Amino acid sequence: MLVDAKKKELLVLYEIIQSDTCSLQDLSNKLVIPKRTVKDLIRKLNQAISQLLEFHSFIYSTHKGEIQINEHYEKTKMQVFYYLKLIFLRESQRFNYLLLLMDSPDASIAKEELTQKLYISSSYLEKLTTRINKDLKKFNLQIISSNNCYTLSGDELLIRIYIYIFLSDAFQGPEWPFTTIDLATVKQEITLSDAFQLPFHSETEQKNIYLLYAVFKLRIKQASFLEPLENDIQQLLKLLFHTCDLTGSFKQNMPVELPEKHTENEVFVLNFMILCFFPSWVHVQQKLTIGKCFMQTDHVFCQFTQKLTVQLAKHFPTIDTTEKIAFYHYFITLAFTFVSLLGESIIEFHTLYFPTVTETVSADDLQVQLILTEINALCPAKLRSVHVAHYLGSLIYQLIRSETDTQLLIHLKMTKTLTGNYHLKNRLEKLFNHETILLTFSPEKADLIVTDWFEAAQQAIPSFYWNLTNEEVSWQKLVLLIQTLYDKKTQINTTQNLLPAPNNHQKEAPAFIN
Repeated sequence: MLVDAKKKELLVLYEIIQSDTCSLQDLSNKLVIPKRTVKDLIRKLNQAISQLLEFHSFIYSTHKGEIQINEHYEKTKMQVFYYLKLIFLRESQRFNYLLLLMDSPDASIAKEELTQKLYISSSYLEKLTTRINKDLKKFNLQIISSNNCYTLSGDELLIRIYIYIFLSDAFQGPEWPFTTIDLATVKQEITLSDAFQLPFHSETEQKNIYLLYAVFKLRIKQASFLEPLENDIQQLLKLLFHTCDLTGSFKQNMPVELPEKHTENEVFVLNFMILCFFPSWVHVQQKLTIGKCFMQTDHVFCQFTQKLTVQLAKHFPTIDTTEKIAFYHYFITLAFTFVSLLGESIIEFHTLYFPTVTETVSADDLQVQLILTEINALCPAKLRSVHVAHYLGSLIYQLIRSETDTQLLIHLKMTKTLTGNYHLKNRLEKLFNHETILLTFSPEKADLIVTDWFEAAQQAIPSFYWNLTNEEVSWQKLVLLIQTLYDKKTQINTTQNLLPAPNNHQKEAPAFIN
């Protein structure tokens, strides 16, 4: 919904915020924007932030040419980004048009009201509608005009998911998007599930779950009900609801005149969306319970997951316990249901987020190819498609990478101070997991040598030179290097462990250096 110029400004700001330090050249290379343009965008950003928030010199350049956020605004930098993003969105006619449609007390909004509130002519409204419909097409949605009224049309579930993602991404600050129903009213009417531990969740997370309730409440009030679900999906959502009901008092607040089949449909889908959009709200024990339930259920989706997990365990030996298998059943079955509900449009919904969620999985990756092969071989014929395989493959790939058992061995060779080895050993052991980052006496076994003496470095093994004149900077650089080396080794190990192999070597024991 943002115009290209504003997108570029926000992308520059986002990259600066996410980087400790960067140069104009770094930004130019990353965003594929000329250096001169980047410099001009930074100037515009500083002007806008100064005028809107009175935050002066928000972005500045050091004498070394490093672009940074002013340290006075370090704690509020992300708030500034999302505030500025919403300001820019509100300058967009397309955004305001969609917001009016979503916020209308009725399913349709009159042409006259649209032209008045958008300050545009009838002819421009038609052009704007055509332009927006080009964007909506990939979600299988469209704005239709009938009797001088405009309506967001399409599958009701897709409409609700679109509205929720659209609004939750735009309104990440304290502002509430609806005027037809206020946040206080939603909080008063809806009692959240006892399973949610509200003190452990941020205000934004709490606002978002009330936003999801508000979307359902408003659409039901407009008599825009969810279409009947396919029997397989209906049965699975029913099983989910009876295993783990997270809807709170939502059912009690449904209109009494609503037929039971509509009420049941609304409650089942809301419960499913809470599980999908608020994974951190679902306790690990609840996920485990649902996963075990799926393992014991004779349902086509659960059977697919069962067969797929068995095959994956043959290729990836890290899926080796009943608990892990239960978690795989939970995530895969939930994801398979989600992609079955949304169809091909599921791969498009990530484009509603800004900055756009980037795809980190490569189809050329050997592990990904193996996972996709198993999915395509086992997926029920009527549900087999490229988007199903891609969505599930990405999820499973991330799960398997997180399971990879990697050890990074570090050899300490500090000679210039009496306590050097002991000091570094303690800091490393306090920060890193003892099972993954280990110290070794043998430099030839090490993945990294940390030394303060150049001659101690071995050319065949990555070495880090510890600068005694600035130990805190050295520590920060060392931590980043360890993380980078660990990620690289994990990638290698995941590829090597595609098939179970005899474990002929023992893990390196932690070295207790005195």
